[in-house]
Amino acid sequence: MDFEICEKSFGIDAKKVKASIESTLAYYGGWDLIPGDDKSAVLEGQKRLIFVNGDVDPWSELSVNEKRGSSNVQTINVPGASHHFWTHPVKESDDNHVVEARQAIYRHVYDWLGINEDSPRDYDLKTE
Repeated sequence: MDFEICEKSFGIDAKKVKASIESTLAYYGGWDLIPGDDKSAVLEGQKRLIFVNGDVDPWSELSVNEKRGSSNVQTINVPGASHHFWTHPVKESDDNHVVEARQAIYRHVYDWLGINEDSPRDYDLKTE
C-alpha cells in the first residue's frame, strides 16, 4: 500500500494506518484467521472461504492473499481489478481476468456443493 499517497492526500499518518492494520489483524485472528491460543487447527468454516482481491484495490492490503495467510484458505488475485469488480453484473466488456475470477469462484462453490461441472453453465455467467 502506498502510505505516502494517503498521507499527502488525506493527512493520514502512515504509522497510524499501519498500526490500524495490525489492530484489525489482531482483532480478526491475523492473516491465518485462526483466533485464540490454539492456532494449530483450522476452523471448519475456513474450508469454505475464498479471498478474492483486485491488485489495484486499496482494501487488498487488509486481505488474505497468496503471499500471506493460511495455505488452507483459497485466494484469487484479479489483475487490473479494483474492489469486488467480479461481483458486478456480467458484461461482454468484462476483462478476461474478471471472467476467469468468476469462473474460479464458481468452481470452488460447485466443489463445496458437490456439483460436478468443469465450468459454470452459460446462464450462470450471462451478460446484460
